[in-house]
Amino acid sequence: MSADTMDPQAEAAVARQGRIPIPHSRRGLKLARGLTRPASSGAGGGQ
Repeated sequence: MSADTMDPQAEAAVARQGRIPIPHSRRGLKLARGLTRPASSGAGGGQ
């Protein structure tokens, strides 16, 4: 089964959900930013 033959219900569910459910809070945003970004910003980085 390929991605082209995805049933409309599943497609709609994915579209409704978006890629990642992100909590609407500062902490959640910071966490989401850290998850979506590669770890390169962590070690040896900074402001």
